[in-house]
Amino acid sequence: MQIEGLTVTVNAAHGVPARPIDGSDPTILEIWDAWFDEMSRGVYRKGAYSFENEGKAKLFLKEAHTIRLTRRLIKDILGDIKVSQATGADWIRFNDTLRKLPSNHGKSSKFRHLTCLAFIDLEDEKERKRLDAALTRIARERIVGDDTWKTKTSETQISLRNRPF
Repeated sequence: MQIEGLTVTVNAAHGVPARPIDGSDPTILEIWDAWFDEMSRGVYRKGAYSFENEGKAKLFLKEAHTIRLTRRLIKDILGDIKVSQATGADWIRFNDTLRKLPSNHGKSSKFRHLTCLAFIDLEDEKERKRLDAALTRIARERIVGDDTWKTKTSETQISLRNRPF
C-alpha cells in the first residue's frame, strides 16, 4: 500500500505472539466477547477508574447487529483460535477473505445461515454459471468472427476466479 511516499508492508513471519498481561491465553472470540460486554454497558476507563455510561452504551447498541456480524466473520475465517496462536498469515488470510466478500453478503435473510466462506463459494459458482452462459451464447451466435475470443474468454475466466474483491 502506498500513500504519498509512505510504503507499508506486512511480514507474516515476523513478530512475537500476543499475550495478555495476566499471562492467560484466551481466544480471540473470548476477548471479543469481553469487549462487547463492556461496550454494551458503556464501560470506559481512565487510568485506574472505570465508568459506565448509559448514553455510550445506547450508541454502541445501535450498531450491535453489525458488530455481531463482524464477530461471526472472525469465527468463520479464523475459528476460535487462541491469541498466542494467531499468526500474521492468519490475519492476512482474514483480510484477503474480507476482500473476496461480495457487496451483497448479509443482505438477504435467505443466505444468512451460510458462513462467509460458503457465501463466497456460492457467489463464485453463480458467477461461473453466468460466465459459462455468456460464453455459450457467444459461441452460438458467433459474436466474434474468429477464434481469438476463445483465448480472451479463457483469460477472463481466470481473472474472474482470482478476483481480489
